[in-house]
Amino acid sequence: MQEWKDFEALPPGGKSAETAKGLLTSGVLKSQLLQKQERHVEASRAYSALAEGPCPVAAAQEGCSLEETQQRTLEEKMRSLEIALQCARLADADGSSKQLGSDYKRKLEENQQLAQVQLKFVKELQPCMEQARMELARMEQEAQNQPGCSAKHALIALMKERHAKVCSELVDLNSLLQWAWEWEMWESALAIFDFARPHKEYPAQVAIALKMILLQNRPKEIPPFEDCLKQAKQIRKLYPNSYIFQLDTVCALLEEQQLKQRRSVSDDIDRVPSILAGKGRTVEIQPAEIQPAPVPWEELYRCYGNPHSCGLKMRELWSADGETYRHLLSSLKALLKGWLKPTPSMAREQRMEIAAVHRQLGVVSDLDRIISEVEDPQLRTDFKELRQEVTQLQLI
Repeated sequence: MQEWKDFEALPPGGKSAETAKGLLTSGVLKSQLLQKQERHVEASRAYSALAEGPCPVAAAQEGCSLEETQQRTLEEKMRSLEIALQCARLADADGSSKQLGSDYKRKLEENQQLAQVQLKFVKELQPCMEQARMELARMEQEAQNQPGCSAKHALIALMKERHAKVCSELVDLNSLLQWAWEWEMWESALAIFDFARPHKEYPAQVAIALKMILLQNRPKEIPPFEDCLKQAKQIRKLYPNSYIFQLDTVCALLEEQQLKQRRSVSDDIDRVPSILAGKGRTVEIQPAEIQPAPVPWEELYRCYGNPHSCGLKMRELWSADGETYRHLLSSLKALLKGWLKPTPSMAREQRMEIAAVHRQLGVVSDLDRIISEVEDPQLRTDFKELRQEVTQLQLI
């Protein structure tokens, strides 16, 4: 048999008779041979079949937990998809890719993304399983026949079953979302929503998952503002698009958390819009490689500039009470100062561009409204000065 004859020429690995038999049975050896022989179309199809087909549920390997061994199976599928895509590109180069069909590579890329989403699900599920096991052990220690023990046993068994399934095959996206939602695995839910976006959007559900992540799944508590901010930056880094990183939800929640901790109207703190725009002391002291993409000033202004035209969450916050109103005015002041601050050193074209955005957003009329409404003398003076700066900019 050609596959067995060329076995010694393959990349290093276990080469016992048992290993060789497993490789032959699974199709791994055939895929490697086709790749080695530069039969790119056949190799790509073989690796794609390896990734897309179900695998037997793996048993725990020595030195690894069952879940770790199963995760490796999923990672092998991801590697197979990567090689299948590489072979398809090589087929493009030698002119043989017509045999694969026009949608072949697109399907491979979608399966690659699905496998990445599944890996995220698996990694989030594993600590949930461990937490359930710890809770069960505590319950059994406190009272062996406690009523909740049987339910906890059933939950752990279901988690193990779904973990094995997600690691052994590419699963239906709707099922994956249902499981993530059921067990409050919000990071996985966001990844699924982002993956499904070209087909259908679920903005209301995204907002729920986003809020739960920012609050670390503790909606009735007040997590530290710094922790919420860290979560927001992580989401921004992973999902810079407006569908997942819903600015209205993020700004409202961060402002609310900062205000709850009474870090309110002092100018000695970094304001939410300044931080999200990539400015402020807490941002500048951190390495650039861990910073997410800054939120553009104009997008932030739409959340703060006018309580009547901003998003629903910020609108509710603007109308909450006097203290919240003053807090948000201070954030708006910081936003405008940050936006105007670099203009003296900018080229004329850049300044004209900013002035055009200001006119489009109606910044001057918003400032006139604030000046007429605000009762705090210092804030009124500050906004008068800001209006003067904006007016001078627009005279260019």
